[in-house]
Amino acid sequence: MYKRIIFVLAFAIMLPGCETIKDAMTDDRMKEENQPKYVISTHQLVKYPRANKLEIKVPAYDGRSVWIVKTPFIHSRHIEEVQMVPRANEPNFYDLKLKLTRRGRLIWMQMSVQFRHEDLALLIDGMFYRVFRPGKITTEEDTWVLLEGPVDYSSAQGAVKNAKKNYEFFNPDEGKWW
Repeated sequence: MYKRIIFVLAFAIMLPGCETIKDAMTDDRMKEENQPKYVISTHQLVKYPRANKLEIKVPAYDGRSVWIVKTPFIHSRHIEEVQMVPRANEPNFYDLKLKLTRRGRLIWMQMSVQFRHEDLALLIDGMFYRVFRPGKITTEEDTWVLLEGPVDYSSAQGAVKNAKKNYEFFNPDEGKWW
């Protein structure tokens, strides 16, 4: 008798939980078309991997692999907008002009000083795209930074098109009053 009562109570408690899970699965953020695309991140390159929990091997677009520090400096959560800037002597290749959040600007300032003589890794959707050196910004009020390419047309266009959606995806509570 007690087993049946416990079973019924457990079933009654779990039933609403199943509906909550079902609702979570249909949440707009979970739909395929709302998933982030062309996610940009910058990482420190690792020449001699040693710290297996902090460093990972990532594939590159050309088939090889590189080692990076897992934690990114700049990520799409820091990028509000992206613009394409044509390169002078390279048609169909672009630099990316990034509008960063306040936190992103502070991180970029720190990167531009600490890694001024070192190459950093630019990843797009978790794949190594190229190395770059961060350009200098002098004040926190500079909202735009230049990420020097070359970046091909389709990758640059994808970054421009998806920057705002990615920013909103990674900062869902931005602009809410609570």
